[in-house]
Amino acid sequence: MRAGRCLAIILAYILTGCDIRPVGTDTEGRVVLRSIAWSATPKDVDMERELVRDFEKLHPNIRVQFEIIEQAYDTKLLTSLAADNAPDVFWVNAQTVRSYINRKALMDLKPLAKRDDLSVDDYYPVAITPFVVDEGLYAVPYSACAVGIFFNKDMFAREQIQEPCNNWTWDQFIEAARKLTKRLDDDPRIEQWGFVLPGDTMLSFPIIYSNGGQIFDPRNPDRLLLTQPLTLEGWNRLFDLVFKEKVAPLRGEGGDQDVRRGFQLGRIAMMISGWWDVIDIQDYAPNLNYGIAPIPIIHQAASVAYTTGHAVWSHTPHPSESWELVKFMTARDSQIRRLQKRIAAPSLKSVGRDPRFHANDRDKTLFEAMEVAQAVYGLNCPIMMDEITQARDRVLQEIDTTAQAFGRAEKNFQSRTRDD
Repeated sequence: MRAGRCLAIILAYILTGCDIRPVGTDTEGRVVLRSIAWSATPKDVDMERELVRDFEKLHPNIRVQFEIIEQAYDTKLLTSLAADNAPDVFWVNAQTVRSYINRKALMDLKPLAKRDDLSVDDYYPVAITPFVVDEGLYAVPYSACAVGIFFNKDMFAREQIQEPCNNWTWDQFIEAARKLTKRLDDDPRIEQWGFVLPGDTMLSFPIIYSNGGQIFDPRNPDRLLLTQPLTLEGWNRLFDLVFKEKVAPLRGEGGDQDVRRGFQLGRIAMMISGWWDVIDIQDYAPNLNYGIAPIPIIHQAASVAYTTGHAVWSHTPHPSESWELVKFMTARDSQIRRLQKRIAAPSLKSVGRDPRFHANDRDKTLFEAMEVAQAVYGLNCPIMMDEITQARDRVLQEIDTTAQAFGRAEKNFQSRTRDD
């Protein structure tokens, strides 16, 4: 028995680098937190590392091992959870968070938030709602971005088209797209498109919402409403831009440039996007003269929000220290710093509504869109998005009608989630 105990001590001595210490601490006795995020631009990474360093200065008893996961973020996170070796703090988005909550992988932060008087009232409802289940708070959002119509100002000026205003309509949008779709001389090929359907299916949702339709029941996000008349009508409005109006290309007709590059190179006059393209244009097309307008109104103002939050592993050996890191990384000051460096849009209303950040009309439009944006979430959200994308593609490939494609999507979703 004594020999076995001595062997265990020797092995521990070797495996810990000749220094026996508690798991999760370094040689100086500081608590070591592991934190991961998904792939981002170099500026994003630099900003996050800067914030981590400042956190460590405020908390000298804590050291943070911060890692960027370049590919397959969710797969690697799920693998670490299955192995009971997950990071203490990690990013989650609105679309996947509820599957993690269902796995009991996330710590309920509500008691700690209540203890520290951290109110969720300052968060945009669309930003905080996906992270709240049965009154528990399972992540704190640090970024929330609504979307709008990015438009090329020079193209509008050349065609003498009035730039979009806050209350522009769907009919005005279509009229502009027609004038901005240009063909080569004596050639039926189109060299400039007025609009392009988003590659990311979720970016199409604001058109559905503006038409009065819904993707799912807000009271039960796993009950789809894809076959409701207003929802189908909204999808048909989008598809008409390709088949009837011919102001948007089918996949492949726009050349080998994707949506983002096509817009930056002047091949596409308008696209739906969000804060990430503000950042991308700033880096790769700084001389592009563009504006951002709200989603054109069909029946009501609408947008969709992309939200990312910080969550804590439910089995972390350091819950208090992890919570301190979450508080710091999502705090008002951290959000302002990201915003000032053009890194991310805020999840806090007090930041998004601050007049200091409304001097830039593009930013102002996206901040105002947060007031009408809807969130996309649910326990089976990834399955929902997969089925909707397949339905969209079947219509664009002229395999199914809109009603057939989305009817099939609803049935497939029910079957796949029932099997799960």
